[in-house]
Amino acid sequence: MAAGWAILAASFLCIASVSCQDNGQKAAELKPLINGTLPNGQRFRAASTSVDTAAYLGVLSTGPLSQPQSNATAQTGILKLGLSTSSRDGYIFVPNSYNPSKGYPMILAIHAAGKGGLDALGVLIDQANSSGIMLLAPDSRGATWDALPAQDGAFGPDIAFISAALAQSFAQYNVNAATLGVQGFSDGATYALGLGMTNGKLFAKVMANSPGGVIAERVQGMPPIFMSAGLQDDIFPINQAGNPTACYLKSVGYNVTYIQFTGKHEVPPQIASDTIQWYLGNFTGAGSIPAGVCST
Repeated sequence: MAAGWAILAASFLCIASVSCQDNGQKAAELKPLINGTLPNGQRFRAASTSVDTAAYLGVLSTGPLSQPQSNATAQTGILKLGLSTSSRDGYIFVPNSYNPSKGYPMILAIHAAGKGGLDALGVLIDQANSSGIMLLAPDSRGATWDALPAQDGAFGPDIAFISAALAQSFAQYNVNAATLGVQGFSDGATYALGLGMTNGKLFAKVMANSPGGVIAERVQGMPPIFMSAGLQDDIFPINQAGNPTACYLKSVGYNVTYIQFTGKHEVPPQIASDTIQWYLGNFTGAGSIPAGVCST
């Protein structure tokens, strides 16, 4: 495997030919609601295939954490990023309650394999809208995210594009950098864990819904982690993916909240609500890994 991520726990992949979660209907419902494209002065070129990881605290950069450039005209709703010269771009969701006079919480939402940013928005947008949370949902450059075992195992254009999207968002909106979170589903959850572990000084909280395993090049900071997994998951079986992932994270010192639910490879509405409430610090459910999960 090329230099980059090292597999730290059993890792499974939800390839594009497998239905990772059929939330395509939700994405189709969101498409007509796209409210324009963010203004920007630069485009991301596919030729940007790598990043100098030594130049970052982790592997991501938000660019200068400046105040927004256009407070008075900041657009709300679902907006295309407008960063990509290809059809693979991404989206940001800004709730109508957005007020540029205060810093807003934001979650970087990572989609499943074979999906896109609208699918990622579809997982959390209802709960984020009612809670006043911004969502940043970039598209992966390929069918799934770089640095996963199905790819070449190294950082590349996905990391560079996410960095550009973060910098653009911080420039256009008043984001509370201290509350920046990262969330993902399926392959996106595996990738979100990798981003959160490698960039623990950037992300305050990490949320992984049905991840396939743990991948990380190095650990920097120890942000708390929320995990969920379906007891009947037929893509990433819970005894081979969810449970060992949660137990591994606990064993290396992470504060893990882990929910097992009756369901398959999905993010049901209650789990989406739990994810958001945990991010906001309002989660009232069990605060640790269920008894007996890590004893075998």
